[in-house]
Amino acid sequence: MSEQQKAMTDEQMTKLVESNHMLRLRLAEMQQEVLALKDQVQDSDKVRQEILLFLEQQKEIQQTPQVVTPPTTTWFDSLANNPWALAAAGIIPGGLLAALLAFFLLRRKEDEQGEVKSLNAPEATAVETAPVVIPPVDGNDQDRDTSDDLDDLFADDDLFNDPDFTLDIDDKDEPSTKK
Repeated sequence: MSEQQKAMTDEQMTKLVESNHMLRLRLAEMQQEVLALKDQVQDSDKVRQEILLFLEQQKEIQQTPQVVTPPTTTWFDSLANNPWALAAAGIIPGGLLAALLAFFLLRRKEDEQGEVKSLNAPEATAVETAPVVIPPVDGNDQDRDTSDDLDDLFADDDLFNDPDFTLDIDDKDEPSTKK
């Protein structure tokens, strides 16, 4: 049995060696994980320190008395804040414009009235003031004169007697001639 015990102890020994090797591998992995965690902790500590430093700086800024400068007011701000000045700023230019408009309109009316007065009283010349003599009218001459007047009015009847001339109105309302 000594060989059996020997074989058994050899087997147990190889199993122990294998388990020892596995444990060492696990230990190495755990050490790497611990190192990674330490690096993360150190990084988070650095970030934490920077945040604390920033917060302290902000507290110092808030605690230091800030010089309050009075806001500068412009003439426009003071004008907008004063209702009397604002009303004057609107009424004065409007009144000036109305006065100028009235001045120019009244001046134009006076000029037109001056022209009308000169038209109403024209200077009379000797030819214009001479009496007009109308020749006497005879009964015979009157009939002949009226017919001549009518002939003079309708003397151009030849223009309208052309049967080839017609006016056609298109959609565009343009007269055209057809031949």
